[in-house]
Formats: sequence, C-alpha cells, structure tokens
Amino acid sequence: IGNPTIVMPLGLLVPLCIFWGVVFATGENVDSMRQQGWLFVEIGNEPFWWVWTDSIGKYGSINFSAWARTLPDLAVFIIVSTMDCVLKIHATESKLPLKPDSDKEAFKFGCFNYILAACGAATGYMQLKFNVISYGVMRNARDRRAGMMYALLCAACYFSTVEHFNYLPKLFLSALLFFAGAGFVTDNMWG
Repeated sequence: IGNPTIVMPLGLLVPLCIFWGVVFATGENVDSMRQQGWLFVEIGNEPFWWVWTDSIGKYGSINFSAWARTLPDLAVFIIVSTMDCVLKIHATESKLPLKPDSDKEAFKFGCFNYILAACGAATGYMQLKFNVISYGVMRNARDRRAGMMYALLCAACYFSTVEHFNYLPKLFLSALLFFAGAGFVTDNMWG
C-alpha cells in the first residue's frame, strides 16, 4: 500500500509522534507516563563487555544445574530454529526473484549464530517479510544497503546505549512484537 520508502518510516514514526504529542499537550511527562504504566520500568545501559566479564568469565556465578535443566529445551530450539531458517530460505524463491543456495546460506547463518552466542545475543537469521520489505524499498534483490544499515544500527546499540528504548511506549513495542511474530504464524501455521 503506497511507496514502502515513505510508508514504513511513517508507520513507525507517526504513532510515536502522536503519543508523545498527546503526552506533552496534556501536561504529562515521562515519569508520570511510567507511573501510569504506559512505559516499561526504566532500564540502564550496561557495558557490552560485561557479557564476558560478569557471566562467562565468572564460572562461580553460573548455576550449572539450572543450565543442565534447559538442555532439552535447547535441543528442541536448535531443531526448530534450523528448520525455520531453511524454510525461510526456500520460501525466498517464491517471494523474490532470486534462487539462494540453501546449504551455503544455512551454513552462513549457523556460523554467525556462533558469533552472536559469544556476544550474548539471541540466534538470528533472515525473516522473509523483511526481505520482501527491503525488496520493495530498494527495488532489487541484490542490493546490500538495507542489510548494511541494519548492521550499523545494531552495532550502534550494542557498543553505545540502549536507553532510547526507555521512551518507547508499551503499546508500540507490543505492536512491533506482534508484527515480528505474525510472520511466523502466517508462514508456518496458517491453513
């Protein structure tokens, strides 16, 4: 619906501007909105190196019995995550004008997931809906600028601060979460 280059940023920024416009027009402030439950509890920024110094580097602080109890869930997660990744790669052929090498792409995702795990992050692989949005914005399937911009924004959050999330309303974050999860439901569980 419309030009994604304009619609996507507006779809993200307009609700935030309306929310904060109403907040300040009614004489409220950030603290009162937090007390009323519109915002999550404020989180502080932690240095990125604490992943290694305060968790992995301190074996005495690790509850290995709790970790061992999660191993069955981890095994299921690895299987589901791998299957979903491969299914997304295969679905790319039907949605975009390119034919990815499934083995090569899955291997790349696996290698980078080891790097993500070493940095304390969740696993990651491409999401078809974001590839389709990128294709709509860039007008070709070979352009790498969207991925580079995404990587730069992730690196900026990782190495600097995440405190800007303190100013995003719960409703906005829940809508983003719904958008992220709806693709999985429609791609894999719908009729």
